[in-house]
Amino acid sequence: MEVSKSTVVKVFIGASLLYYILAPTVKEYFNLNPKPMFTKRPDKFTTGLINLRNDCFANSSIQAYSSLPGLTDYLNDFITAFKKIETFLINNGIDRDFEDFETSSQGGSSKTTDDSTSSDSPPPSTSTNPKFKKMEMEFNIPLHISLAKIIKKLQSTQLTSRTISVWTFLHDLEKIFNAKISRSQHDAQELTQLINETLEHENLKIIRKFNFLKKINKKVLQEGIEIPEFPLNGLILNQMKCINCRGLSKPNFSPFLMLTLHTPESVSTDLETLLNENESEQIDDYQCLKCKIKKLIEHEKSLNGLDRQRQLDNNYSAEEIDFLYQLNDFNDNESSFINEDLPKDLENYIKDYKKTDITVKSTVLRKNQILKPPKIFGLHLSRSSFNGFNVVRNSCRVSFRDHLNLSIGKEYLEELKNFKQMAFKDIDESKVLTNDVNDMEDDDVQDEKLEVQGDINQVEDIEDEDNDDDVEVDDDDDDDSSVDTVKKQETLNKSPITTDQTDDLVNHFKSFNFNENDNYKYRLKAMIRHQGSHTQGHYECYKRKPLFVKDSEGMIIKLSPEILDEVIEDSVFDKSRSLSSSSERSTDDEVESGSFRRKFSNMVNRKPAVFQADPEIITNEIIPDGLNTPAEFQFDKENDYFNLDQVNKKINKFKKISSVLKHPYWRISDSMISEVTKAAVLVETTSVYMLYYEREEPKTST
Repeated sequence: MEVSKSTVVKVFIGASLLYYILAPTVKEYFNLNPKPMFTKRPDKFTTGLINLRNDCFANSSIQAYSSLPGLTDYLNDFITAFKKIETFLINNGIDRDFEDFETSSQGGSSKTTDDSTSSDSPPPSTSTNPKFKKMEMEFNIPLHISLAKIIKKLQSTQLTSRTISVWTFLHDLEKIFNAKISRSQHDAQELTQLINETLEHENLKIIRKFNFLKKINKKVLQEGIEIPEFPLNGLILNQMKCINCRGLSKPNFSPFLMLTLHTPESVSTDLETLLNENESEQIDDYQCLKCKIKKLIEHEKSLNGLDRQRQLDNNYSAEEIDFLYQLNDFNDNESSFINEDLPKDLENYIKDYKKTDITVKSTVLRKNQILKPPKIFGLHLSRSSFNGFNVVRNSCRVSFRDHLNLSIGKEYLEELKNFKQMAFKDIDESKVLTNDVNDMEDDDVQDEKLEVQGDINQVEDIEDEDNDDDVEVDDDDDDDSSVDTVKKQETLNKSPITTDQTDDLVNHFKSFNFNENDNYKYRLKAMIRHQGSHTQGHYECYKRKPLFVKDSEGMIIKLSPEILDEVIEDSVFDKSRSLSSSSERSTDDEVESGSFRRKFSNMVNRKPAVFQADPEIITNEIIPDGLNTPAEFQFDKENDYFNLDQVNKKINKFKKISSVLKHPYWRISDSMISEVTKAAVLVETTSVYMLYYEREEPKTST
């Protein structure tokens, strides 16, 4: 029986495929030419994000978020505080979506009319944005939870390659706005801005509702709940100064979540220059109101000295004389603004003044001063350029460093500290509660069971006397209050500001830690690059590795914070539906089961001992002082930085693992991960698009 040629070919192909499939398994079984399944370095791999179409804009944006320790700490603290409020609502029978009358009566505005409580209101923000109106009343934080879940996956230590999808998060974003992500090309900065605004809105919504809850149920004060401030929030002062008259414009305060800097039409520049140019700008041919009025008043004085009788003799109308005296007062007032809003009739008088040419074109300097350096400083380099026909991409080389310094300015620093003190004025001035043991009321006076016996008439007489005294004391207090009440500061650098602006500044700075040296140091945590044209291209993220250190016994410890397990658990309201008498036992079983799963997972994956440190504060890298090398870290022996029995707490010096020193960044192009040096990041001058710097907390603050 002859075998056909086609049959031989099929057998050969089948045998080849079988060998290709089984050979690696046989070799591994008999330990032939073995290859390690996992790397022993915990910093070689990290989780990537798959790109099925045009997902690089979202992949790079979310990867950058996962590299920010300050954002991780914020998510942990904020979601934990939110769940504590949920628990309080359940325990006290309060509806989850309890109505905030301030919101319902003011259309989402967080403003209050009572000055005594205005310091409890969050600063103005996205809460007034129409796109957030639907979610305003709901007591939930869906984007915080969703972002925390995906960041936790991206932060987990990986010993081999791993890829997940960003669409779990994007679908949650779609549900919030009841819309769909389009198929067209997207801008990473636009997505980041949307995420930032939504996160800030959720933050301020919970702050406002919590403040309202404190008013309607005082018991919540006993819970010790503190809601953290959104860490990307900064504040800029915009003001102009006329070179001729030295007058100032009205101060304008602009909150920002990411600062946009426009790249110049030049071959190259650097980040510090862009920041300086954004801070100061010269404007020519500006019509300064103070200069114009000064020239008008000088001309009138040359005519008749602004003497009322001489004006009447020269047929001045009573109305015109009144206008001129108002303008003279404006001219003499050093606090008047170069862009003052004058009454319409007075404005028309200046416009129609024909006795002399009062047109004055001045040069003014526009100043954009960062008053509040944010905890996380996000920068967007706008590379849009118009070439006369259409918008193209600006390829200007922008050099940047891995560290950055900001300062508020001595002319603002001390006054801004006053706004922080004003936030706690009501608490500091309270005479009801005290921590002074020598000033505390005696226990026998506080005894609830104390019974007072005596003549009823005598008691009534005493009460009448007390009431009379109360009336007199109230009258005295009313008289004294007009003198002793601390008035709110309504100036900044000698410029008058409105009451609303004062309240906003109090809210912005009540939780801010001022550095006595006015030097706020930042370190680069992530950079997003963009290559391609203005309308198309590809995004990649460079993100700083977590801080892995090793002790003298070779134990590897991860010092960078991670999203906590309990943070991404189901909502307290959802859990409460299944509560029963066995809830405590179920909770214990879950803890034991989770612990077993972690131990079993570590054993199966053959992971080396990498322990997650549990610092209560972010551990900053210590600047060498001559005793330590840049690779060494030293901690106070009295502080318990690690919630681990395995760590020898007598050892207080650790070293970075060498690979973190050599390659401190990951370059992440969707699912492709590679380790890179610091120089490889800083060389991306033509493609740098977004930067994330994080502020190191000052050692001494006020």
